[in-house]
Amino acid sequence: MAQSLLTLIFTGLLLLAQTLGIQTGTERKTVDDLISAFHDLRASFLEEPGAKSDAGNAGTAPESPGAQDGRAAGDQPAAARVERRVLGAGESWETAYYVIDSGRSGPVVMVVAGLHGDEPAALLAAERLIEQAGEITAGQVVLLPEANAPAVRARKAHTGADLNRAFPVETVRGEAPAPQEPAAAAIWQLVEEHRPDWLVDLHDESSDVTGQTVVYHEAQPEAAWAAQAMAGHLNEALDEADTAFRTAGGLPSGSLARAAAELFDARALVVETHRRHSLAARSEWLADGVMYLLAYLGMR
Repeated sequence: MAQSLLTLIFTGLLLLAQTLGIQTGTERKTVDDLISAFHDLRASFLEEPGAKSDAGNAGTAPESPGAQDGRAAGDQPAAARVERRVLGAGESWETAYYVIDSGRSGPVVMVVAGLHGDEPAALLAAERLIEQAGEITAGQVVLLPEANAPAVRARKAHTGADLNRAFPVETVRGEAPAPQEPAAAAIWQLVEEHRPDWLVDLHDESSDVTGQTVVYHEAQPEAAWAAQAMAGHLNEALDEADTAFRTAGGLPSGSLARAAAELFDARALVVETHRRHSLAARSEWLADGVMYLLAYLGMR
């Protein structure tokens, strides 16, 4: 190290002398040459004691930023992989769902729309979310855009029993019978397969009681905090004439969100818009609410 220090000082003096035009007896170098040599020697001087040079170095090079997730330093995360799958293939209630996988660790979020077939804003919001799949940089999103496909085709809330009251209800003895309705049973199996950390159910209401509301399970503080944050975010973009979003605890018994919360410990939210507003605004609010939650969870 002492020798490197002396050489460093000598190079600095040589640079000063040649800059002032003093004859040194050495071949004149350009300023760029001297500066380059100066930096090389400085790096050598600052080298950790006992560190080896590149030549013959059998040690492991320091890990660069991003190496832990398989990316070189400065690289952008790879685009999320979107896989389209089919639930209930060949059945009258057959419907598509999408698995959006970032390839990186993170929460699993299930987003469901179309449990009631006459709620167009929820359906359009699901389409927007598919288009925004590339923004997912961590975790996984499971998106079911048309949960009740026959009702969606008929543009009715439901074509038989209410699908969103067909999910397991935990009894006093802790029992939770499987859904008897085939579509509900398949959706429930999908929840069981992916075990989401969060489940978001999108709705488009005409009721003043439920419209413009983010509903959470009353026993889940994390879901309550997320609901408040989401409502606050959505309200920031509203015009004065728009109805503000509020939050409320209490998910209906037999609903998918409540069943997922109580039986799989998923943090459950139901986001509902009011049909007094334009379809474009409602669908944008629903999609924006989901994307905000993903950012809130560090997934984008």
